[in-house]
Amino acid sequence: MENLTGRVAVVTGGASGIGRALAGAFAGEGMKVVIADVEKRALDQTAGDLRARGAEVLELRPGVGPQMWIQDPDGNVIELNAEVLD
Repeated sequence: MENLTGRVAVVTGGASGIGRALAGAFAGEGMKVVIADVEKRALDQTAGDLRARGAEVLELRPGVGPQMWIQDPDGNVIELNAEVLD
């Protein structure tokens, strides 16, 4: 298998279930892991667990509605402008 050390994995729904398992597997291969999930408590727990294992993790909490946004671990909100195409 290819060496994945230092590469970046982005896992949506990464705070629980299969997404959490994938995030853990990627971290176990030495990858940097970006976890996106709407469940803040589960997101914080998963990121903390991976960091305790020595993983480099960035957690993002996306929001979807009339406006799309992402919130980083420091609480900063980045609004995303998207156009819906037919």
